[in-house]
Amino acid sequence: MTFVVQQDRLITIGNQDNAYVVDIMKAYTEHHEPVSVYKFLFASLELISNSYYPVVEQMDKRRMSLTDFCVEDHQKASVCSIGLRKTS
Repeated sequence: MTFVVQQDRLITIGNQDNAYVVDIMKAYTEHHEPVSVYKFLFASLELISNSYYPVVEQMDKRRMSLTDFCVEDHQKASVCSIGLRKTS
C-alpha cells in the first residue's frame, strides 16, 4: 500500500490484498475527531502495525516450535548414531 500526502490530502493506493487497511482507516475516522493529515497518517500506520503483531507473534511461536522439534530430532539421530557405532 502506498500513502501520498499532498497539502491537506492523504491519498492511498492499494489493492484487494490490503483493502482491509482502508476499512481500518475508515473506522478510525468514524470514532475520532477530525485530525491533521499527518496525525491521521501516523495513526493509520500505527493501526496497521498493531494488526501485524499477533501474526508476527504466531509466526515466532511456530518458528520456535519447529526449532525445538529439529533439535530433538537431531539429538535422537545422534543417540541412534552413537548406538550404531558401539554395536558395530
